[in-house]
Amino acid sequence: MLQGIRNRIGRLIIGNAKNIPSNNSDRSRLPVPMLVTSLPRSGSGFIRKAICNHFNVRTSTNIDYGAVYDSRIDSRYFFDEILSGKRYGKTHFAPFEYNLNLLDAYGMRKIVVHVRDPRDAAVSWFYQIRRREILEDEATVSSLLASDCVPEEISSMDDWEIKQWIVDVYFDKLIGWISSWQSVMEDDARFRILMTNFSKMKHDPSGFFSEIFHFYGFEQAFNRDALPALEKNSFKNNFREGREKEYVDFFTTEQINELNHKMALELRKSFDNE
Repeated sequence: MLQGIRNRIGRLIIGNAKNIPSNNSDRSRLPVPMLVTSLPRSGSGFIRKAICNHFNVRTSTNIDYGAVYDSRIDSRYFFDEILSGKRYGKTHFAPFEYNLNLLDAYGMRKIVVHVRDPRDAAVSWFYQIRRREILEDEATVSSLLASDCVPEEISSMDDWEIKQWIVDVYFDKLIGWISSWQSVMEDDARFRILMTNFSKMKHDPSGFFSEIFHFYGFEQAFNRDALPALEKNSFKNNFREGREKEYVDFFTTEQINELNHKMALELRKSFDNE
């Protein structure tokens, strides 16, 4: 059975290179499964909507399980989704050996890794976990508690205490997620990694998505007119403000210095130069 599923996925991935939908042809088929794993609070909902608009496909969002930064790919759910036609996977999984070996075994060796300045992602996370819709959802809170993505005493903490908790605890998870994917890109020859960033997504969405489509080999399908609007303050799309360098006015000077100290110099430069 396992080999049969592998063969079917292999046919999906290999397919016919010429069988790529163009702007003026049938866009209902996505010939190659697309996998985008993104840093939380980096615009993943917008990316999902744009890609699915292009190919008129449903998205697979719950393809992993467990804590946010310790999640494992649910192999049965993930590949059943792909084979049933939901060929775009949106997730936040980190490159644990289990996840990478599973993707390698099924021939899925192209991955888009989407990042954002972790200092701004930390600010956005503060506003996310303060939302009533989040705090009143017991299942969501339990999952976040399990992954140390919210403090246990969040209901009784004031804004200052939560900010300091983000600096002391949560920010390390953001740094670890980014650096671990950078290591895969540099050292794991099994995979081709395209690392995209929030700044280009916001300021040059046409170039941003064109790069992703080219990476997967169906740039003929890209149509800039099919890109959705980037709606602010949309809980449905999980997009708030999308401000850059927001952390400068959000954290104190001492907190910013602490965040910068935690970031490797090259990583900090890469975001400071955006």
